Amino acid sequence: MMNAFKLKTLWILALGCMLATGPVSAALLVGDTVVINFTESANTVGGNWNDYVATLDSSITDPAPLTLISDLIRLSDGDNTGVGLQIDNFTGENFGLGGRNEAPDASRAFPVSGAIPDAAQRRLTFHTEAGQQYIFTGLDDNLIYNLSILSANTAGRNAHAWVANPGVNQTSILVDPDDGLVHTFFNLSTNGSGSIILQSTTTGSGVNAQHINAMELTAIPEPGTLVLIGIALGSMLLFRRRD
Repeated sequence: MMNAFKLKTLWILALGCMLATGPVSAALLVGDTVVINFTESANTVGGNWNDYVATLDSSITDPAPLTLISDLIRLSDGDNTGVGLQIDNFTGENFGLGGRNEAPDASRAFPVSGAIPDAAQRRLTFHTEAGQQYIFTGLDDNLIYNLSILSANTAGRNAHAWVANPGVNQTSILVDPDDGLVHTFFNLSTNGSGSIILQSTTTGSGVNAQHINAMELTAIPEPGTLVLIGIALGSMLLFRRRD
């Protein structure tokens, strides 16, 4: 049977693993969340949201990649995280803001930040002629992440696949903009260089255009860390009952 010293040591190690999963300088830590929307105004839409501001129906051309937001703020306190958001993999006049004014739905909500403000739902990016990539940069390679997206355009748009981390271990979700649902990619790792990529290769305008209204990214503990914490907690409870 473990003595009290060993159990306390196990608990301290488990707690240390949870709090020190990345370098001390990391600004997006376990439990931290960033939320992003695309609007025509610099006004925040609710809480500590990150707004990408552009002119309605504007388009962005080469060069790519293009940094949309270089230093995302954290939802909990508005502090800078050092995490950036880029778009890439496009040529010509095929990325912009507008297309239509999406009717908000009060039931739409992200897992962490909750109800999505109307302004974050109304305006959306459009992408045609070529596939698109959203790239999160400056992430901690020692953490894993949940990424939620709202791709709602309830005006007769076709469904298409969004892929997280394209390649051997990619995760794909079929998104129908007409259903206006929030979709989540769970337990995403980085590419080893501090980045997570969200990609769609659908091409075409009108009903085939790709859209993003808003995104939420949350850093979570690795499964192995959660198991270690669970073992430590269980051992401490068992020890206390026998004490």
